[in-house]
Amino acid sequence: MMILKHPALFLLVFMVFSPLTANAFDKNDYKEYADNVRRRIWSQDLPEFLHPQHTERFADKSEVVIAAYDEFVANKKDVFALNLLINPGSRTQFSSHVVMRRMVQINDKAALERYSEFDFLAYASRRVPFYGKMEVRKVLGVRIIKPDGTVREVSTDDYVLTSEGRKGKDQRQKLAVPGLEVGDLIDLFTFRFTSAKDIAPEPMSFFFVSDFPILSYRVHCEIDKDLPAHYRTLNGAPDFTVTTNEADDYLLDVHVKDVERTEPSLWYSTAMQTPITLLYVQSASLPYNTTLTSRSKGLKSNPHADVLQADDWEYWNSRQRFIALRKKDKTAVKEALEKFDNDEQRADYLYEYIYAYLMDSRMRDVNSSDFIMALRACLDKARIPCQCGITTTEGREPIDELAYYGNTTWFLRLPSGKYYFAPTFACRPGELPYQLQGRKAVVCTNEKQKLTEGPYESITLPQNEAKDNMESVVMTARIDGTRLHVDRTRQLTGAQRQSLSVFLPTRDELVKSLMEHHSPGKTRLDLFDKKYAEVIAEQDAEELKSQKELMKEEVEVYYDVESVEMGEARVLTVGTTDEKPALSYEAGFVLEGFVKRAGNDLTLSIGRLLGSQLKIEGQERERTADIVREMPLCDKWDITVCLPEGFTVDASELERLRTNVENAVGRFSAILSLENGKLHLMAEKTILHKCEPVSNWPLLLELYDQLYDYSSHHIIVHQEGQ
Repeated sequence: MMILKHPALFLLVFMVFSPLTANAFDKNDYKEYADNVRRRIWSQDLPEFLHPQHTERFADKSEVVIAAYDEFVANKKDVFALNLLINPGSRTQFSSHVVMRRMVQINDKAALERYSEFDFLAYASRRVPFYGKMEVRKVLGVRIIKPDGTVREVSTDDYVLTSEGRKGKDQRQKLAVPGLEVGDLIDLFTFRFTSAKDIAPEPMSFFFVSDFPILSYRVHCEIDKDLPAHYRTLNGAPDFTVTTNEADDYLLDVHVKDVERTEPSLWYSTAMQTPITLLYVQSASLPYNTTLTSRSKGLKSNPHADVLQADDWEYWNSRQRFIALRKKDKTAVKEALEKFDNDEQRADYLYEYIYAYLMDSRMRDVNSSDFIMALRACLDKARIPCQCGITTTEGREPIDELAYYGNTTWFLRLPSGKYYFAPTFACRPGELPYQLQGRKAVVCTNEKQKLTEGPYESITLPQNEAKDNMESVVMTARIDGTRLHVDRTRQLTGAQRQSLSVFLPTRDELVKSLMEHHSPGKTRLDLFDKKYAEVIAEQDAEELKSQKELMKEEVEVYYDVESVEMGEARVLTVGTTDEKPALSYEAGFVLEGFVKRAGNDLTLSIGRLLGSQLKIEGQERERTADIVREMPLCDKWDITVCLPEGFTVDASELERLRTNVENAVGRFSAILSLENGKLHLMAEKTILHKCEPVSNWPLLLELYDQLYDYSSHHIIVHQEGQ
């Protein structure tokens, strides 16, 4: 569970458990329970909250966190449970609570809106198969401190408890904070109690940098001495002071002050740059749910990454034993051996085979570890040697600072050096998503694939260059009065096509692309029994209809217009083969507002044809953190505009629209020419690196300022002879 670094996360904390059903704990019980919790929290001896003071510092920020306090308490007791399906006998009853308290100064209307309303699931329970009942209770408390020091607690009468969900059994509580104004301090907390058998508390994350300045931040944790627990500090996070109480339970404390550093909203990675502490409490009462680190009680501070990696190798080893090939899997292995002469081609064939048969659920629902285990089983059957590897995405901690085995991503490596990851987009065999490129990884080089025995090799995964992540737009436009009739083809390669390729191609188009090396012309219907023909046909037709709507939305976002009139649109290539590596599609549409009359002349917003460009302004222009982008990239535009008969553009206008900016971080260039009544705009933007030191921030600003300025240019199109 994530500890707050932004008020919106309060809602995430409350909404995480769903669906839940009400238990014997009723509304009257909840009211008494919530009142007791509020009295306890408000009476805590926390100096920063006892004597709140408004501040003049950071008046330019939307809000200031005057004080922050996070508390996590985890306890256990052994209980007896008779369940013949799982380990009968001793079980662990976990109970935990989390307090997140913030005192925030409201400096503008945006902050006022963020803190004006709350909606959360107040209490519920559910039965978890094979585990038993889980109970959850949540409480919100709010006080307002006026500039004159007056403190007003929001009355419990203002909290509205409603019944929602199936048969009205979900109990939700809603609050519209009355009387909150700009200039006030809001003192609020969330409290969450959880009780469950054998299900350990959710992991905790403590962030020591937020979106806004923090004047004081305390963390306090209490962990039962008999629980296996460990924590990892990342990116320079301050370490806990660890002590024990009379019962020898662990007490963890840390306090930081005057955190002026904030997270930029642009090109920043929280996981890679923000000081974070991750805390895990584990369960060891069920044999099938036990890891190496959970078998020893007590608290471990920043355990060596090898220990956590060993958990993952053991987990992979234990799961792989249960992977069995189906009849059609064995047929695919046989086909791969018969059709191809080398192991890499055979592995590619099997990768595409497994991928195609997952199309019923679409790739965004693919379980990545299941995919890799299935591929490994097929490679083993085909006697294709491979090695197993583990890494983490850029949204997680690095593999050499691993905090938990469940945070890894699995992959395979052939002796040729080719990598295979589970598909997270319409990728080619061996293609890496940008979130994994350049990441540290560990490969088990054991010849017998005994993952728990090693040896292990530390590597760095390949990283694309700008030329690998291309976007090419070829566009022909015709001016008709004040309307611009456009035919556009857009091609995306490498990581540039990653996000769009998840949604734009239909499942049938994806299967056809994947099957080009297997059975050219094979459709999605061929993967199913004939009795499903009508259902598949209906689904394919609906997806084609949705695809056109997606293309319309893409055009509207690309050109920052409210609505466009669409013509024909279709996907040309999906991009899953080396022969056709691009996601490409074409569309016809009409743009309004790009051409305007100016007396007898016309003005054409020529720069807007490059699409909506990023404007970096306000506080975003001041930066102290390094830059972390998604990827290096190269965008190219080839745009032709057919002028109305008898109209032209002066040479001075063409020269004015010629530009070239090049520095150590990238390049932007544009050339506008006129020939035979047609304007021709050739432009290119290249960003060379994924990461840049903050010292290069002025160079990035220079590029993006020039690009945004160019996108605002228009030219005069006048009648010849005038």
